[in-house]
Amino acid sequence: MNMLDATPKGTGKAGLATAALAAALAAVLFGAQSAAAVDAPATPGAAAATEAAHWQKVPIDFSYSGFTTMYSCYGIEDKVKTLLKALGARGDARVTASGCEDGPHMHVSKFAFLRGEFYALVPGAGAGSDDTVQAQWQPVEISANRPFTVGEGDCELIEQMKPVIEKAFALRDANYVTRCVPNSVSPYSFSVKAQALKVPKGK
Repeated sequence: MNMLDATPKGTGKAGLATAALAAALAAVLFGAQSAAAVDAPATPGAAAATEAAHWQKVPIDFSYSGFTTMYSCYGIEDKVKTLLKALGARGDARVTASGCEDGPHMHVSKFAFLRGEFYALVPGAGAGSDDTVQAQWQPVEISANRPFTVGEGDCELIEQMKPVIEKAFALRDANYVTRCVPNSVSPYSFSVKAQALKVPKGK
Protein backbone atom coordinates (compact mmCIF):
# COMPACT_ATOMS: atom_id res chain seq x y z
CA MET A 1 0.00 0.00 0.00
CA ASN A 2 1.40 3.40 -0.95
CA MET A 3 0.66 6.67 0.84
CA LEU A 4 -2.28 7.38 -1.46
CA ASP A 5 -3.84 4.09 -0.42
CA ALA A 6 -4.16 5.47 3.15
CA THR A 7 -6.63 8.12 2.04
CA PRO A 8 -10.17 7.08 2.96
CA LYS A 9 -12.19 5.78 0.04
CA GLY A 10 -14.46 8.27 -1.58
CA THR A 11 -12.32 11.24 -0.53
CA GLY A 12 -11.74 13.57 -3.45
CA LYS A 13 -10.14 16.96 -3.74
CA ALA A 14 -13.09 18.66 -2.05
CA GLY A 15 -12.93 16.22 0.84
CA LEU A 16 -9.22 16.82 1.27
CA ALA A 17 -9.75 20.59 1.25
CA THR A 18 -12.47 20.29 3.89
CA ALA A 19 -10.27 18.11 6.07
CA ALA A 20 -7.38 20.58 5.77
CA LEU A 21 -9.66 23.49 6.73
CA ALA A 22 -10.97 21.60 9.76
CA ALA A 23 -7.42 20.83 10.87
CA ALA A 24 -6.44 24.48 10.52
CA LEU A 25 -9.43 25.64 12.56
CA ALA A 26 -8.63 23.09 15.27
CA ALA A 27 -5.05 24.32 15.42
CA VAL A 28 -6.21 27.93 15.78
CA LEU A 29 -8.66 27.03 18.54
CA PHE A 30 -6.06 24.95 20.39
CA GLY A 31 -3.54 27.79 20.15
CA ALA A 32 -6.03 30.29 21.48
CA GLN A 33 -6.90 28.06 24.43
CA SER A 34 -3.23 27.49 25.21
CA ALA A 35 -2.49 31.22 25.08
CA ALA A 36 -5.43 31.94 27.38
CA ALA A 37 -4.16 29.35 29.83
CA VAL A 38 -0.70 30.94 29.83
CA ASP A 39 -1.92 34.53 30.01
CA ALA A 40 -4.55 33.90 32.70
CA PRO A 41 -3.34 35.05 36.14
CA ALA A 42 -2.64 32.30 38.65
CA THR A 43 -5.48 31.73 41.03
CA PRO A 44 -4.31 32.59 44.51
CA GLY A 45 -4.15 29.63 46.89
CA ALA A 46 -6.91 29.31 49.40
CA ALA A 47 -6.23 31.08 52.67
CA ALA A 48 -5.09 28.88 55.51
CA ALA A 49 -8.06 27.55 57.45
CA THR A 50 -8.91 29.21 60.74
CA GLU A 51 -10.46 27.72 63.81
CA ALA A 52 -11.93 28.95 67.07
CA ALA A 53 -9.50 29.43 69.93
CA HIS A 54 -9.29 31.42 73.12
CA TRP A 55 -6.62 33.03 75.27
CA GLN A 56 -5.56 31.24 78.42
CA LYS A 57 -3.53 32.88 81.18
CA VAL A 58 -0.25 31.12 81.94
CA PRO A 59 1.91 31.90 85.00
CA ILE A 60 5.68 32.22 84.73
CA ASP A 61 7.67 30.87 87.64
CA PHE A 62 11.08 29.39 86.95
CA SER A 63 14.76 29.97 87.64
CA TYR A 64 17.61 30.37 85.21
CA SER A 65 21.03 28.97 86.04
CA GLY A 66 23.62 29.11 83.27
CA PHE A 67 27.24 28.10 82.86
CA THR A 68 27.80 29.94 79.60
CA THR A 69 25.64 33.04 79.23
CA MET A 70 25.05 35.82 81.72
CA TYR A 71 22.08 38.18 81.49
CA SER A 72 21.08 41.45 83.03
CA CYS A 73 17.59 41.45 84.52
CA TYR A 74 16.34 43.60 81.66
CA GLY A 75 18.11 41.41 79.13
CA ILE A 76 16.63 38.12 80.29
CA GLU A 77 13.15 39.65 80.68
CA ASP A 78 13.26 40.87 77.09
CA LYS A 79 14.63 37.54 75.84
CA VAL A 80 11.90 35.50 77.52
CA LYS A 81 9.18 37.76 76.09
CA THR A 82 10.71 37.46 72.62
CA LEU A 83 10.65 33.66 72.81
CA LEU A 84 7.07 33.57 74.08
CA LYS A 85 5.80 35.91 71.36
CA ALA A 86 7.57 33.88 68.68
CA LEU A 87 5.47 30.90 69.75
CA GLY A 88 2.21 32.84 69.65
CA ALA A 89 1.87 34.50 73.07
CA ARG A 90 -0.18 37.66 73.21
CA GLY A 91 1.76 40.92 73.04
CA ASP A 92 1.11 41.92 76.67
CA ALA A 93 3.32 39.31 78.35
CA ARG A 94 4.70 40.40 81.72
CA VAL A 95 8.06 39.07 82.89
CA THR A 96 9.97 40.23 85.95
CA ALA A 97 13.47 38.99 86.78
CA SER A 98 15.26 39.22 90.12
CA GLY A 99 18.61 38.07 91.45
CA CYS A 100 20.33 39.79 88.53
CA GLU A 101 19.59 43.40 89.45
CA ASP A 102 21.00 46.03 87.13
CA GLY A 103 23.57 48.32 88.68
CA PRO A 104 25.35 51.38 87.34
CA HIS A 105 27.51 49.10 85.18
CA MET A 106 24.65 46.92 83.87
CA HIS A 107 25.45 44.04 86.22
CA VAL A 108 24.91 40.65 84.62
CA SER A 109 24.48 37.30 86.29
CA LYS A 110 24.40 33.57 85.54
CA PHE A 111 21.36 33.30 87.81
CA ALA A 112 17.88 34.78 87.69
CA PHE A 113 14.43 34.17 89.13
CA LEU A 114 11.63 34.85 86.66
CA ARG A 115 8.01 35.56 87.53
CA GLY A 116 5.07 36.91 85.57
CA GLU A 117 2.25 35.83 83.29
CA PHE A 118 1.26 35.73 79.65
CA TYR A 119 -1.64 34.58 77.49
CA ALA A 120 -1.37 31.68 75.05
CA LEU A 121 -3.95 30.38 72.59
CA VAL A 122 -5.64 27.05 73.14
CA PRO A 123 -8.04 25.38 70.70
CA GLY A 124 -11.78 25.77 71.22
CA ALA A 125 -14.23 28.58 71.83
CA GLY A 126 -14.00 30.62 75.00
CA ALA A 127 -16.65 30.94 77.68
CA GLY A 128 -18.18 33.94 75.90
CA SER A 129 -18.26 35.21 72.34
CA ASP A 130 -15.87 38.02 73.25
CA ASP A 131 -13.33 35.48 74.48
CA THR A 132 -13.18 33.60 71.18
CA VAL A 133 -10.75 34.44 68.36
CA GLN A 134 -10.05 32.90 64.97
CA ALA A 135 -6.58 31.37 64.82
CA GLN A 136 -4.40 29.43 62.41
CA TRP A 137 -1.78 26.73 62.77
CA GLN A 138 1.44 28.33 61.56
CA PRO A 139 5.01 27.04 61.33
CA VAL A 140 7.42 28.46 63.91
CA GLU A 141 11.14 28.07 64.39
CA ILE A 142 13.47 29.16 67.17
CA SER A 143 17.18 28.86 66.48
CA ALA A 144 20.22 31.13 66.31
CA ASN A 145 19.03 34.44 64.76
CA ARG A 146 15.41 33.21 64.53
CA PRO A 147 14.01 35.53 65.76
CA PHE A 148 17.00 37.73 64.99
CA THR A 149 17.49 38.74 68.66
CA VAL A 150 18.00 35.10 69.68
CA GLY A 151 21.70 34.32 69.78
CA GLU A 152 23.94 31.27 69.83
CA GLY A 153 24.48 31.74 73.56
CA ASP A 154 20.78 31.37 74.45
CA CYS A 155 20.85 27.57 74.42
CA GLU A 156 20.71 27.15 78.21
CA LEU A 157 17.78 29.56 78.56
CA ILE A 158 15.79 27.77 75.86
CA GLU A 159 16.60 24.42 77.42
CA GLN A 160 15.37 25.58 80.83
CA MET A 161 12.21 27.13 79.37
CA LYS A 162 11.13 23.83 77.81
CA PRO A 163 8.71 22.86 80.63
CA VAL A 164 7.05 26.29 80.43
CA ILE A 165 6.72 26.14 76.65
CA GLU A 166 5.45 22.57 76.46
CA LYS A 167 2.85 23.19 79.17
CA ALA A 168 1.62 26.57 77.92
CA PHE A 169 1.40 26.28 74.14
CA ALA A 170 -0.71 24.13 71.86
CA LEU A 171 1.98 22.81 69.51
CA ARG A 172 1.79 20.26 66.72
CA ASP A 173 4.67 18.20 65.34
CA ALA A 174 7.00 19.76 67.90
CA ASN A 175 10.71 19.03 67.61
CA TYR A 176 12.55 20.52 70.60
CA VAL A 177 16.30 19.96 70.46
CA THR A 178 18.94 21.40 72.80
CA ARG A 179 22.59 20.31 72.94
CA CYS A 180 24.03 22.87 75.31
CA VAL A 181 27.72 22.50 76.20
CA PRO A 182 28.95 24.49 79.22
CA ASN A 183 31.20 27.43 78.35
CA SER A 184 30.73 26.85 74.64
CA VAL A 185 28.40 28.29 71.99
CA SER A 186 27.34 26.93 68.63
CA PRO A 187 24.74 28.01 66.05
CA TYR A 188 23.53 24.40 65.93
CA SER A 189 23.15 23.75 69.65
CA PHE A 190 19.39 24.33 69.77
CA SER A 191 16.36 24.25 67.52
CA VAL A 192 12.64 24.42 68.23
CA LYS A 193 10.32 23.71 65.31
CA ALA A 194 6.57 23.20 65.47
CA GLN A 195 3.13 24.24 64.25
CA ALA A 196 1.79 26.80 66.68
CA LEU A 197 -1.68 28.26 67.07
CA LYS A 198 -1.52 31.98 66.23
CA VAL A 199 -3.83 34.86 65.39
CA PRO A 200 -3.33 35.76 61.69
CA LYS A 201 -1.44 38.99 61.07
CA GLY A 202 -3.67 42.00 60.75
CA LYS A 203 -6.39 40.49 62.92
